[in-house]
Amino acid sequence: MTHPTPAEVMQKLADGISADRWQELHLLYAPDTVVRHPIARDRSARLEGRAALKEHFERFFATGVKLRATPIRFIETTDPELIVGTFTYHGENGFGMDRFDLEACFIWHVRDGLVVDSIDYLSPPVAPRD
Repeated sequence: MTHPTPAEVMQKLADGISADRWQELHLLYAPDTVVRHPIARDRSARLEGRAALKEHFERFFATGVKLRATPIRFIETTDPELIVGTFTYHGENGFGMDRFDLEACFIWHVRDGLVVDSIDYLSPPVAPRD
């Protein structure tokens, strides 16, 4: 059985978020995944397990925020399970701003087509320049 590459899995997340398909995003993660958001200061700082990811995505979807990802710049490594991606989320109607940008750098380990470990760096939201 052929599984998607780590880059393909990361692209599926960005595409799913950009298309507001929040309800299926948790399925990209392994049942025992660990996701860390080192900059977060809320309960999303460490999410353990697919169920926690499902709840996280549901909470975010409920806010009504819209995010669109720019093309991901992938940084491949010699480890076939490791992928690093950098991109920007352009958002609307969130964080007290009509429009905002979030810079992102995701460091993932993907095994058998599922994210098993993730460190996601997201900048504080900033209003975009015109």
